[in-house]
Amino acid sequence: MTVVTAVAVVEDREGTACGVRVVFREGGAVVLTVWTDWSPVITEAPAQGLPDYFWPPKEYTLRPLDLPIPADGAPVALVRRERQPGGLYEVELRGGGFTVVVGARGGELTESRRAADGEFSDSWQAMETPYGVLAAWAEEAWLDTLAELPVGTRVTAVVIGRQPFGAFLSFEGFPRALGLAKVSRMPRGMELPHVGSTVECRVYWHDPSNHQVNVELREWVSDW
Repeated sequence: MTVVTAVAVVEDREGTACGVRVVFREGGAVVLTVWTDWSPVITEAPAQGLPDYFWPPKEYTLRPLDLPIPADGAPVALVRRERQPGGLYEVELRGGGFTVVVGARGGELTESRRAADGEFSDSWQAMETPYGVLAAWAEEAWLDTLAELPVGTRVTAVVIGRQPFGAFLSFEGFPRALGLAKVSRMPRGMELPHVGSTVECRVYWHDPSNHQVNVELREWVSDW
């Protein structure tokens, strides 16, 4: 167990979560982030500020998480989860009446919070079908997806999962294509639609690195 005095999300200028900074009472801090191979990593951070790889510093901000941490800190256990030795895929901060889980899906940082009663916060809703299965389908259908859902296409979709970085979508008529509406495209003051919601969206980019179709929702734009 160690004592944590602060936990905050590192966001870029578009509001996208890029890391989670954890400060320890005994001094020092660590940042949980996603590396270039899409794997979560834990790196040391200065007592004040961020590691040098968050550059330039002025483009990043710290958003404190709403956690029940008293002034003298909260004792927590930092749990590493690995698929194989050296294959970190998730880190959990557990204790003090809360749990924070940091991981990666599709190369994007994920962060979820759970209270002492075990309920996840509404900002995180897992997909019924595992992401790995959806990603495999999306990769198999990628060439068809590019042809059938070109940039500019307007399409109806159902929200199948929510993460801090955006909402995953299943497109009507294209069950093997995987869509993503990123919070970086969402106007400030709005919220992601809930899982099960039907939305109208427009394709603005194809991401070949993870075979996802990036879209903006109708209510996010003024030029529909």
